[in-house]
Amino acid sequence: MRKKLLLFSCLAVLILGCASAKEYVLYDGPRLPKEKVAILYAPTNTNVRLFVVNDRKASGINGFGSEWGDAFIMELLPGAYDLAVGYREVYGVMIISSNKNQTVSFRAEAGHIYLLTAESRKSIEGFWSIPQVLDVTPDHEKKEEYSF
Repeated sequence: MRKKLLLFSCLAVLILGCASAKEYVLYDGPRLPKEKVAILYAPTNTNVRLFVVNDRKASGINGFGSEWGDAFIMELLPGAYDLAVGYREVYGVMIISSNKNQTVSFRAEAGHIYLLTAESRKSIEGFWSIPQVLDVTPDHEKKEEYSF
């Protein structure tokens, strides 16, 4: 019971923190309780854009969300996922973006919260990004909390 209360508290913070976020449910049928799904999200002003989830393409050219930098929250069933992720970052008047989408694979677990992000790198050869999905579910045993 205590674990469920903590999970619901974290989800409430997530949803309130991303109040303008687009919401997606990527499974058929009625909406499931939060403890039976995984949550994948990207915060506002993120430098990544999600275009495809397991061959399911986003409608429109901007991917999931409305524009680059928009937040989204996505409910997924537990299981394996392949994500096609693009990258864009603004450096002054320069816009650096990926030429093609990169694939990120991860296994979603029920009741877990995942952050879609990218680590950007700059070198003599140019700019590139390494997209990643991080499990940011609070550790209930250690009573850690994650701030969205």
